[in-house]
Amino acid sequence: MRSGNITTHQYLLILDNTGGPVWYHRFPWTTGGTTGPRFQLRDFKLQGNNQLSYIEMIPEDRGWHVLNNSFKRVRTIVPANGYDPDHHDMKIREDGHVLLIAKDLRDLSKQNISSLPGNASGVAIGCVVQELDADNRLVWQWSSWHHLPNQFEETLTADDYRFKFDSSRLDHLHANAVAWTPDGHVLLSLRYLSQVIKIDRETGYVIWKMGGKANQFRFVNDPFNGFSFQHDAVLHPDGHLTLYDNGNERDPPRSRAVEYRLDEDKKIATLVWQYSPGIWGAAMGSHQRLANGNHGVSWGGIEGDPGGAQPFYSEISPDGEELLRMRFKKGMGYRAARLPFEGIDNSTKPTLLLDTNAEPATLHYSWNGATKVAKWRVLGGWGLQKTYAVEVVNKTRFEHSTALTGKFNPTGSCVYFRVEALNVRGTIIGSSDTIFPPWCPKIQNDGPSAGGPTDNADPKRRQESARVLLP
Repeated sequence: MRSGNITTHQYLLILDNTGGPVWYHRFPWTTGGTTGPRFQLRDFKLQGNNQLSYIEMIPEDRGWHVLNNSFKRVRTIVPANGYDPDHHDMKIREDGHVLLIAKDLRDLSKQNISSLPGNASGVAIGCVVQELDADNRLVWQWSSWHHLPNQFEETLTADDYRFKFDSSRLDHLHANAVAWTPDGHVLLSLRYLSQVIKIDRETGYVIWKMGGKANQFRFVNDPFNGFSFQHDAVLHPDGHLTLYDNGNERDPPRSRAVEYRLDEDKKIATLVWQYSPGIWGAAMGSHQRLANGNHGVSWGGIEGDPGGAQPFYSEISPDGEELLRMRFKKGMGYRAARLPFEGIDNSTKPTLLLDTNAEPATLHYSWNGATKVAKWRVLGGWGLQKTYAVEVVNKTRFEHSTALTGKFNPTGSCVYFRVEALNVRGTIIGSSDTIFPPWCPKIQNDGPSAGGPTDNADPKRRQESARVLLP
């Protein structure tokens, strides 16, 4: 997601059901605008092999980065054959195989674009889909230049701003989602064709086209007779297709999450579920079908949307009841999904802060990304040999606090503190550094004094918030 005051996408977030953080990482970018390279931090998700991934488009670190459950980078993925990565989507299977989208720019003057208005100079952005193995070796490649001979005739954006915004780059397809199908082929979403296509994994032949000018399906029970400018198309084992229908071409434009039952032989798409609360997310967005029958929807949007930030996540019951809605007061997200995740970074420690300006003085403690913490044990003491339990707290949110009263009130005294993170069995899985109030005597580097901790030569030093720095 991006900060509300900065156009750059800066944050990767894992949240709980209340919207509170479980893990976060903030990148240091503050500039770049909505089209600059540093805008392109996107597509943070949990993959099919239970690893996290995101894409970074800055020149010095371009590609998809894969993190393990300790939030350490274990793999970087870039397209083969020198193609530029397309930030919209990438999938990893359980066996480590990758399905990605890349851009193949071709000289416009050498293309048949007689059906399009405007300048023929510059380049057209074609689409390449690649499958890589677990060692990042290319095993399959598909190109829109070889298999979509009518791509310019079928585009729906010839008269809109995308052709006038930057006349040197013609974005006529805008591939934004790719996925394996249950029968071993490939599904590709082409937003600016308002079309989803199924590609033969062996031959590259387009098996069918759904939506857009070249639609081959008959839509049943769908009041809009199809979708427009869609995102996040997925074909499920039961033969159902889900996607996020941005709805840009409707009047008025309204977005919805839809699910179709497909008869691929007869080319029939029957709408079996939809949800449309009157929101319009002009760009981005996602639709997830959950195991319990609910649907998770991210409503997308665009930077500077005059209607304000759209909900970045809604959960909808099968009968259309909205069970959960999350939104930022300012800011937005690219996609969101509900998934189980366990993580812990044992190279870091729990963070412990002492606020002596509060009344009473208060400890604040957390551990970024540590999902296995069940309880916090707060310890205090006056010497190095013995500590006392101040409090045991059930972990219910990212950060907890303990007000220090009575004998543990550190004001004018040298009481030192530490917190221990406990799992469900009561085992210590992490311990913070020891901290002490500014009233403690100075501690020399060569050893402890009688009444304080061992690692702080400056009595005014305070423990700073830990930040996970991705390697």
